[in-house]
Amino acid sequence: MTPAELEKELKSGKIRPVYLVAGEERFLSDQIVRALRARLVEPGMADFNEDIFSAGEVPVEKVLGAVRMAPMMSERRFVLVRSLERWEGRSEEKEPAPGKQARETPMEQLARYAEQPVPSTCLVLQGGKLDQRRKLAAAAKKQNFLVSCEPLDRRALKGWIERAFKERGHPVEGGVPEHLAEIAGPELGYVADAVERLCLFVGQGARVTAAAVAEVVTRVRETDVWGLSTAVGERDFPRALGILEEVYAPYEGVRLVGLLASSIRKLLAFSLALQRGVPPEEAARTAGVPPFKVREAVAQARALPVAELERWMFLLAEADGALKSSRRPERAVLEGLILDMVGGPRPAGATL
Repeated sequence: MTPAELEKELKSGKIRPVYLVAGEERFLSDQIVRALRARLVEPGMADFNEDIFSAGEVPVEKVLGAVRMAPMMSERRFVLVRSLERWEGRSEEKEPAPGKQARETPMEQLARYAEQPVPSTCLVLQGGKLDQRRKLAAAAKKQNFLVSCEPLDRRALKGWIERAFKERGHPVEGGVPEHLAEIAGPELGYVADAVERLCLFVGQGARVTAAAVAEVVTRVRETDVWGLSTAVGERDFPRALGILEEVYAPYEGVRLVGLLASSIRKLLAFSLALQRGVPPEEAARTAGVPPFKVREAVAQARALPVAELERWMFLLAEADGALKSSRRPERAVLEGLILDMVGGPRPAGATL
């Protein structure tokens, strides 16, 4: 089930005896665990009706003992096991004794428990990326107690941002959710922090604008990014490097690349629309090009082949990966990116 489907179940009063909360989007996973705990653990009763374990730090028998305890002055107990992936493929014995059958792994024991769980306990198993072929994961999917917490795609992330602002009572200027998803995503933890900071910045009930995003989330304005892409398109490396110097801030390289990728993606969509015969103003609305940039975008679209824009997108993806994983200085990666986009020669030995 999805987190939204679980939320509906909780609102209807349905509580399952076991939940497998698994996936690489930790922010969503933690949200679900907090929601379940808030629903099940009554204030002042946590000492009696709650147990929290970390897989690998306790034997699975201790977890199974906790789930079989009766709740005290409450309808249910809440038992949480974190970092479940530590138990994947592990046995609590290295080798079975001669003539003895190998013991079940902790995951196998949990899968067997899930076949006949104790109804007065809610066991929440929280993990990252799990092997879906394992018995526990297969049972969770079949019995619908698997809550999938995978990273959101671009469209889903936009919807999540829109709902987050709506829940906080803030109207949003058109294009802000898409822009915020582009520069703050895909990790929900960073996006949620950006949403919270924007709400505090604009004030209670006030409209969240693109100007607020530029002020709070990143120092880079959309006009700066379009100026950078224009300089690159005109093969003006000194000017492009000068703009980079003005907008660059330490540790914001990934955000800058995201902004530049968003600008180039819009220009690519705009160019393709023009090729189909769409009028410039309509093409700009469809592609998300700012109205004040239509004339400039038309000139860029005429000067830059679609293949070149696609090459830039590839270079931006490479730079994004390098910024997240390479040991090269952030500034060097960005300067190398601009040089590659301009099409000039790379310095000897420089690689992404």
